Amino acid sequence: MEKYTWLNTAEDLEKIYDTLDFSVIINRTINYLSTKINSENLLWVQIDEFKSIQKEKAIYKSSDLYSPDVLLSAQSYVTDQDVIKLLGRFKPPLTKPPAKVKEDLQWIDHKDGKWSCLVPIRSLDNLKPEGLLVFFRFESTERLNFNEKIVNIVAMMSRHVYFSLEHYRIKCQSFIDDVTQLYNQRYLSLVLDKEIYRAKRHKTSFTAMFVDVDYFKMVNDTRGHLVGSKILTEVSLLIKNQIRANDYAFRYGGDEFVILLIDTGVKAAETVAERIRK
Repeated sequence: MEKYTWLNTAEDLEKIYDTLDFSVIINRTINYLSTKINSENLLWVQIDEFKSIQKEKAIYKSSDLYSPDVLLSAQSYVTDQDVIKLLGRFKPPLTKPPAKVKEDLQWIDHKDGKWSCLVPIRSLDNLKPEGLLVFFRFESTERLNFNEKIVNIVAMMSRHVYFSLEHYRIKCQSFIDDVTQLYNQRYLSLVLDKEIYRAKRHKTSFTAMFVDVDYFKMVNDTRGHLVGSKILTEVSLLIKNQIRANDYAFRYGGDEFVILLIDTGVKAAETVAERIRK
């Protein structure tokens, strides 16, 4: 590891954190830290994704959300099974950090002269873990410098990472419908552009399905908007339970919904549509 000073590190971070785009922030963070510790791989894992991996284990599938690399990003490519194997030996970090920063780290001795280490990134508000940086398999000689240098560097990074994560969450909220918690019409256009491009590139297809609720105006007129909102919530749950994790469901407006079925032709989509209708 190159000799560093607090001033040099601060200057480095000022250059790499000149944006609030969280995907960019995470990629730059991983790249920067990889120059400080020579590990075989380096991962960022958002805390909820880590909990999902721990809970689902062998059936875990990486999420296909607005920006998947926000949830899980690696220096070198890893499959879902690799992720399960790599993270399976770590425990979720403490809700509150211990008194000594060094005790917040988790170590794995691979018994071949290599070590792995998990480093929590914590909220500035309540100190709860927001994400994890996981260094996989580095030489034991690197561990001598790890506590002194990496912990200090990550502590300086935490503020930037946390602010950009909050910015990402606010951005995501603008794509979510308040009533149904489905994606909204604003996000539909972005997904359509992405899926049209992907379908052309890979010569695949996807199907767009429009759904509305019969007699919904009558419900609002006779039972009130509170009951109407409850029905929309129930319909949204029904739709989500009938489609796959990589499909998309949107509230288009009022009682209208749009469903995008990825890698699905019309015939297969008709089956899904009939299942939802029933």
